[in-house]
Amino acid sequence: MISPFYQSSPLYSYIADGSPFGGNLFINDTGDQLDVMGTLYLQKLSLGNIDIFSGLIVLDDNGNITTSGIVRAAQVETDKLTMGGSVGTATIKVETTSILIPNSQVTEDSKIFTSPTTPTGGQSLIIISKVAGESFLVEIENPYDEDITFDYWIIN
Repeated sequence: MISPFYQSSPLYSYIADGSPFGGNLFINDTGDQLDVMGTLYLQKLSLGNIDIFSGLIVLDDNGNITTSGIVRAAQVETDKLTMGGSVGTATIKVETTSILIPNSQVTEDSKIFTSPTTPTGGQSLIIISKVAGESFLVEIENPYDEDITFDYWIIN
């Protein structure tokens, strides 16, 4: 609650709520900086979402952050990472040497990592080609007498 008095200084406007614990709010003279003494709470009662820039960033009352932009961070720590469209599983069928994997996430510069989940007969999985926005081709050098299943991860 902003109330009892308002005072202006050369650097800040000062608004105090009259509480015995301070509760001071500082707004600079140009109105582009907001500071508080202690912790600033937004939606402390979790009564709704916080919408920033008309929906470009939304924080919901469950702690989820949704953005239509790019998230940049010096470090990310997580218990679980969920990715869509850039991970998958494929199988090179018995007695064949390749599989074309459709995936719109592929670019010419994509790094595609594969991890076999069945024996390969000692052969490496080779990314032969990438068609931006369409697919990539995975190949082994010689036909194998069993299906070769592998996981893949596309990083752009």
